[in-house]
Amino acid sequence: MAKKFYRSHDNKVLAGVCGGIAEYFKVDASIVRLVTAVLVFFFGAGAIIYIALWLFTPDSSKGDIGLDSVFDFYQSHRDRQPPK
Repeated sequence: MAKKFYRSHDNKVLAGVCGGIAEYFKVDASIVRLVTAVLVFFFGAGAIIYIALWLFTPDSSKGDIGLDSVFDFYQSHRDRQPPK
């Protein structure tokens, strides 16, 4: 059976991307978070990659991608009535 990459629900700090990478490659999540921090602070591309992985990688617990929660948030706020 092929391994699949998911965002971690149990080992997450922000969105579970680093925890998911760590679980996929069977390494410590702290190492992945450290590498991610270095990529963000020194190269800037790490933030773009992290956000893209958050948006397009399914969550291990729900199977929803990050865009699903963005759309749900937008939908719930769009349908609200303004206060009078």
